[in-house]
Amino acid sequence: MSWIVTVWWLMCRRLINWWFRFWLFFLWWCINWWLRWFWLIYWWVVGRLIHWWLGFWFFFLWRCINRWLWWLRFLFLWRCINRWLWLGLLLLWRFIYGWFGFRFLFLWRCINRWFWLRFLLLWRFIHWWFGSMLLFLWRCINR
Repeated sequence: MSWIVTVWWLMCRRLINWWFRFWLFFLWWCINWWLRWFWLIYWWVVGRLIHWWLGFWFFFLWRCINRWLWWLRFLFLWRCINRWLWLGLLLLWRFIYGWFGFRFLFLWRCINRWFWLRFLLLWRFIHWWFGSMLLFLWRCINR
């Protein structure tokens, strides 16, 4: 049994005079008052601790999500850069292929024409040579 309950029981039994009962009640009231303040302070501290604990975890989760989104931003940026690089490489390749392809086509046509010209000149020379030889032989035979 608690001492306050014991004192209260004694007060109810009228074994203590009224003056002592008054001061005992006043002491009990002061103790209750201070206990009330300690109770409020205790719950304020507990509330602060709970608030700190929840705040810590919310902050921690917010940081994790933020960091994840930060890396996700880099992933998205990398995908965009990759797209632009591939598009740029495609356009560069089309430009190089168009430019040098046209140049090489032009060069190939020039070389082809040169070969055809050589071939035709050779053919004309062979034709002239064999024609003149045949003419020479014809003249030799018909003398």
